[in-house]
Amino acid sequence: MRAVVFVFVIAAFGKPACAQRAAYGFDVVSIRETTSQSQHRQENLALLAQGVTITPKPFYTVSGNRVDSDGYLVVELIADAYGISRQFIIGPAWIQDARFAIHAIMPEGASRGDVPEMLRGMLEKRFHISVSHESRLSSGFDLVKGKGVLHLGPPKSQDLSVCTPWLDVPSTPGGKRCTYGSVRSADYVLAWSDGPWGPYTVMGPLGSTRMELFSVDMKQFATYLQGPLGGGAGVTPVHDATGIEGKWDIVLDLSGNSNEILNSGSAASTPSSALAQYTAVVGKLGLRLEATEIPVEFLRVDRMDRVPTEN
Repeated sequence: MRAVVFVFVIAAFGKPACAQRAAYGFDVVSIRETTSQSQHRQENLALLAQGVTITPKPFYTVSGNRVDSDGYLVVELIADAYGISRQFIIGPAWIQDARFAIHAIMPEGASRGDVPEMLRGMLEKRFHISVSHESRLSSGFDLVKGKGVLHLGPPKSQDLSVCTPWLDVPSTPGGKRCTYGSVRSADYVLAWSDGPWGPYTVMGPLGSTRMELFSVDMKQFATYLQGPLGGGAGVTPVHDATGIEGKWDIVLDLSGNSNEILNSGSAASTPSSALAQYTAVVGKLGLRLEATEIPVEFLRVDRMDRVPTEN
């Protein structure tokens, strides 16, 4: 029997440090409806306009014990709170358009890894949200072994000297990210020390980009493929059916638009073009993508107030 695939937002959530507290974990929280976009979304849209595709991340910032978002789209708020891709959320139409500015203070001892749990508590108390889970079949792919030789390298450590400075990643406790140069320059580098698919480094300008994933297993690689196979339309479920154990070094060399290397979310790519490109890339590794129907976990919003309780 095929297991249900959980298609999560690509972020690392730590074990709740506030498990002993009430579900509503913020000490103080202000919620105000707005038409503004969050700073993260504005930055992401600006990058996309320049031809840079970014890794999905929560649309809030954490500074000390403060959690802030100037314009949180409700469906994105729910996605971050429950750790699931927004395209697998079923709910009233207004959650796709309404935005709220949220400014909160975390309790003493809490960290950024506790934020999703506290957002869930806030949604329950202030919006009276009630959710349920259901499995539905969704078009996707099995990642399987090909008939030829596997071209996977032994795991190795990431070379952190290729880029500077390394900055903390708000969505990944302990993770660091570094970007150097312009996406159109020969010395362009994008690297994560502990990214959503493990450590990885992207090098080279648009049209000639090389991506290396360090010490990843096949489940992590299948998770990575979900983004680019979506081709800007979201994520496409991918199930690891290779039967390959252990961790590996995986090198992806793509010609053409490097947007499709980094992730989905670029208007320059489409699901069909991404599939054609990644069928070839995966084939070079000795692997194959097989189209199939995959059971996917959906989050249904059964009830949610359009207007939250007063501050």
